[in-house]
Amino acid sequence: MTDAPKKRPKRAVSQQERERLQSPEHREHLKTIGFQKGRKKTGGTVPIPQEVKEALAKRTMDAVETLADVMLNSSNDNARVKAAAYFLDPFVAKAATQQEIKVDHRHHIAGLLAEINQARLKDDRKTIDVTPVIDVTPIIEPVTVKDADND
Repeated sequence: MTDAPKKRPKRAVSQQERERLQSPEHREHLKTIGFQKGRKKTGGTVPIPQEVKEALAKRTMDAVETLADVMLNSSNDNARVKAAAYFLDPFVAKAATQQEIKVDHRHHIAGLLAEINQARLKDDRKTIDVTPVIDVTPIIEPVTVKDADND
C-alpha cells in the first residue's frame, strides 16, 4: 500500500471575492505585477544605474593597481595566485584536456544487405520495386530488298 500525498482542498471563495478577482481593476493590477523589465522575481534583471557605472569606471584603475599590488607583494601565496589568475583569465586560453575517443565500426556489406532484405520482407508496403523492365521487341522492321537486275 502506497501513501500518496494528500491533495490540499481548494479554498472556498465567496461570491464577493470572486467578483473582485474578475473585476477589470484586478485584471489591470495583475498586468502591472506580471513580467516587468528589471524585476528579478519575474525574470527581468535590474539595470545598473548610470551613476554606478560611472563610479565603477573611475575606480577601475585603482582596483587594477590594488590587485597588482596583492599579486606582487602579498605574503599569502593563495592571494597572489588568485590575483594573478584574475589578470590572466581573460587573456590566456584554458589548457586543453586530453580526451580519448574510440570509434569501432565493424560493419560488413553482406550483413548490411541481409538486414535490408529482412526489413523488405517484413513489410511489402514500404518496398519500392526499382527493377528495370526491358522491352525486347525489335525496333527495326524487316525490309524487303528488291533485286535491281529483275526490273
